[in-house]
Amino acid sequence: MGVSHHEVIHAGDQHHVSVHDRPKNSSIRSWRHSLWPPTHFHFDGGSFDGPKLKGKVLPGGGGGSLIRRDDVMEVDVRLTLETDDNHQIYAAWKGLRHGPKEVMDRLYRGETVDPSAYYFRTTPYFETSSEKYDWMNRICSIASGSLSPNARTLDVFQVL
Repeated sequence: MGVSHHEVIHAGDQHHVSVHDRPKNSSIRSWRHSLWPPTHFHFDGGSFDGPKLKGKVLPGGGGGSLIRRDDVMEVDVRLTLETDDNHQIYAAWKGLRHGPKEVMDRLYRGETVDPSAYYFRTTPYFETSSEKYDWMNRICSIASGSLSPNARTLDVFQVL
């Protein structure tokens, strides 16, 4: 089970979210060329921090991935964040990851690859009923991702 780091929100600010996200009893290589069904994964929990909010990732989130015929991986993720002051924020994003075959093969083998060698982008959105964090309901964000053997990282930025 790997630990991931996801950056949550902000233009210029950095926030980190750590979640356990490797599929149980599954390996990336086993589904590399599978077009259907998609691979599903879950998050056991984690944490996030940054200048505007920090807290934990609640267990129970997850998502799916699918490698298309053109070798582009589609990712769809949903999870719930709970701030250190007990406000919940639902997070969802879709994304794409692709690159040269030799680079992607190295990623699928679990090797560390320079993130500039491949494309990994997502579009996170957030929802909350919290008045304190309701500004998150009104933003669009983009993220650039990377993958290492023990972590997935997203640098998330608010689109101004």
